Amino acid sequence: MNAAFLPVQPVGALPPAAEIRPDSAATAPADQAGFAGQLTSALDGLSAMERTNDELAGAMSTGQEVDPQELMLSAARFQLAVETATALRSAVVDAVQEVTRLQL
Repeated sequence: MNAAFLPVQPVGALPPAAEIRPDSAATAPADQAGFAGQLTSALDGLSAMERTNDELAGAMSTGQEVDPQELMLSAARFQLAVETATALRSAVVDAVQEVTRLQL
């Protein structure tokens, strides 16, 4: 009865989290440093993800051959990126509001 199951192969070592990025993510130029540069880079990456997702969805809607799994993964990545950006924005707004409430 156990012969019907395929053996499970072990998972190899995973790359560091810094290396796990979408292929279309933009990187910051060397002259952009600090928070503003990181924020600009992140928003550029988000825009690139949106373009990739829109291109895949448009190609599928026009009848072109698109891997459905690739489209769903692209949509899920974009949704997660938007939710993360929204949470970051909310945290920054809360921090700014807290700073403005401080009495000097």
